[in-house]
Amino acid sequence: MSKELTKKAVEMLLNGATLVSDPCPYCKGVRIIKEGNAFCVNCGREAKDRNISKDEKPEDGVKESSTLEKLDQKLKDLTDELQG
Repeated sequence: MSKELTKKAVEMLLNGATLVSDPCPYCKGVRIIKEGNAFCVNCGREAKDRNISKDEKPEDGVKESSTLEKLDQKLKDLTDELQG
């Protein structure tokens, strides 16, 4: 991490920026966000986030739903097994 990036990160934090829980997608470093712009303290890159509208659904929505259903069924089976 360069001194310039550290200085920029400190200035952003002092001006109301917050730390992001998700790591940088490029280098896995710590990110800071302010006004919707996430800045990586380690590499200095800003992630290019794709905004998804409320009407638009992720492509893997069906897959995610079926996975949740499988997990729910497994939990029910395990509960029945432990109780029986």
